Amino acid sequence: MRLLVLAGTRDGRLLAREFAGRGHEVLVSTLTEYGAELAEADGLRVRYGAFSAGELNRVLEGGAFDAVIDATHPYAKKIRAVAQTASAGSGTAYFRWERPASAENLPGDTSSGSENGLALASEVSPGSGIPSARESGTAAGFPPGCEPPREKNLPPGKIYWADTLADAAERAAGLGERILLTTGSNGLPEWLGQAVLRDKTLFVRVLPTAKVLQRCEELGLKPRQIIAAQGPFSPEWNEAMIAQLGIQVVVAKDSGREGGTPAKILACSHRGIPLVVLKRPSKAGAFVSPSQFIVKVEDDLCKRKSFS
Repeated sequence: MRLLVLAGTRDGRLLAREFAGRGHEVLVSTLTEYGAELAEADGLRVRYGAFSAGELNRVLEGGAFDAVIDATHPYAKKIRAVAQTASAGSGTAYFRWERPASAENLPGDTSSGSENGLALASEVSPGSGIPSARESGTAAGFPPGCEPPREKNLPPGKIYWADTLADAAERAAGLGERILLTTGSNGLPEWLGQAVLRDKTLFVRVLPTAKVLQRCEELGLKPRQIIAAQGPFSPEWNEAMIAQLGIQVVVAKDSGREGGTPAKILACSHRGIPLVVLKRPSKAGAFVSPSQFIVKVEDDLCKRKSFS
């Protein structure tokens, strides 16, 4: 089968590698040159750059691919819509990989703005894959004497869920003055444009690429506000950064385990500070594993072939 894999995440590269290993002809598409380099390192055929609707239509016309595998980020709504429309227009099969959300593993009603929508990080269930504050101990993984400073008897941090970016900004603004945004660089203009955040001290964690750093500079961010680093980040790394910068609130997307959300939950729990999580824009079902997803894709494509 000829597959176009839209790989906006590490998941996408792993899926592409698995499909290629099973004998499929795979072309990986990434947004950035850096993403392309990572895919090339896995021996995959790659193109990079944003797809406009017209460009993707041209790529798919004439049955060039049997399927589009959409493994873009859970919050990449624009490219998802473009891919769905182009696939439908060309008669190309479309499959969406959705990594499991952290919200699926946390207790309580996650409705926005309600006290019932809070969950203590120390209350996460044993089967969630997220260690609780009680289970994890303190500052594990640091050399002796290098543990991040911590106050004694801090209460576990609370998790607040927000339906929209504006809701998340308002919630974070009401919880503290020093706010760490771990939501990526693409949405920074919208975050920084929120009136409720203008008088707050903001810090952003972004990829350490020249393009991203230039964008941060153009948005008026100072070097002291920018944490340029490549994940994944451990709970200990997150906790040390929170402690060093005196962060009072962390803001994240619900990017699941691969996106580092559990590590942020644990770090905030250890520091006793709140975590504001922006919910995913869709309710697309998640697959338990890449292998489960791959089997479904192959089965569906075989059925399509038999009826064509």
